[in-house]
Amino acid sequence: MKGTENPHKNHRSRLRAHFLQGGLSGFAPHNVLELLLFFPLPRRDTNPLAHTLLSAHGSVGAVLSADARTLCGTHGVGEGVAAFFRAFSAVRELAFASGRPPVQLTDRAALARYLQGCLSGVDDGVAILYLDNAMSPIGERILCGVSVHSAAFPISDILREGLLSRAASVAVGHLHADGLALPRREDLDTTALLRDALAAGGLRLAEHFIISGEHYSTLLYRESGRILRPAVRELPEEDRTDGEERRALAELLRTARISLPVDPLLRTFGGLYRLVTALPAHYLYAGLDERAATLLSLVGAVDTYTVLERGMPPASERTALGQHLCDLYRAAGEERVHLLLFDRKGRYISTVLLGTGGVSEAAISLRCMVEGTLLAGAVTAVLSHNHPHGKAEPSNEDRRATSLVAAALGTLNVSLQCHYIVAGSDFCIIE
Repeated sequence: MKGTENPHKNHRSRLRAHFLQGGLSGFAPHNVLELLLFFPLPRRDTNPLAHTLLSAHGSVGAVLSADARTLCGTHGVGEGVAAFFRAFSAVRELAFASGRPPVQLTDRAALARYLQGCLSGVDDGVAILYLDNAMSPIGERILCGVSVHSAAFPISDILREGLLSRAASVAVGHLHADGLALPRREDLDTTALLRDALAAGGLRLAEHFIISGEHYSTLLYRESGRILRPAVRELPEEDRTDGEERRALAELLRTARISLPVDPLLRTFGGLYRLVTALPAHYLYAGLDERAATLLSLVGAVDTYTVLERGMPPASERTALGQHLCDLYRAAGEERVHLLLFDRKGRYISTVLLGTGGVSEAAISLRCMVEGTLLAGAVTAVLSHNHPHGKAEPSNEDRRATSLVAAALGTLNVSLQCHYIVAGSDFCIIE
């Protein structure tokens, strides 16, 4: 009929925008596969093929775990689509492989050595290092030819990048061209400005270093020292993997028809894991277009989606539930607190997100907990949260949070069975 709008017009843009705004929550399995197929098939209606793949394999997870020969045996799937799915799965597996202890820069000498390595080969520059709660590097920025005393020193950009990278603290090092690692009045003034700007955004200035050769001095704690080891940059484990992750990422970008330099991408985000668990806003801020941002965001989002496809074990199967939570949290780049709700027979009903950034009285939304529990009609519950770069060991704050949640649920006649703490492939339980 004349004048009738095509319901499929701009379908790709709408689906990408919907995903970037809210993740895969509410996406049907065929929509997830459609999003993935947009990359190897940029000019084809991918909806019929998405349905064909689901009919042949049964789930998104099964499609992604199928080998190339099996995929090519599915009607409509060519070598390009099969190669993309295999490359996507390879990046997922490498990014979320467990058992890689991150570099932890827990003392000022280690931070100075790392920053010296960042600035090696630079005559005049500033190194900015973003760190998580465990003092592990999650991103860095090198500014050449910029003085910390000039108006060009980007304090607001440092704060913005720290927030986008989910950093807990920031360390800064700059070179003194005169060969003396001695603080000037301007150095101290800049340190105070940077410290206050970061604090306003909830970040901490770990330290500001003056580096000159093998000598350094600090501007927060006012001490001096020598860098006794050679200036070899200590990279996170993800960057020391014999090129396997670089090759996998390069193949994924190639099969997705996206042209991006791999090494700068990994360096900017601090490794493959950090790259695929970044916020969509971080990709766009780093200069990536919507298509590239969608692809990289999908790696972590699809990993979580396929775990949820398998279904939550009953509350009574504690080992199985703990292992399931390890899989569920492995794509989470920040601490998240969840309440799992179960019925009278211990069957899973739903999950309520109580907060992000840690377990504390301030971080947990009691309102969300009460509303979600009442609406679900739950009888029992399990509290869970992750330590993305720490150990599966409870802190005093974790124990206090357990008591807080148990007491609040008790007023609703809901029993809190236990509290899972997840770190990588390990978990522990607070009774």
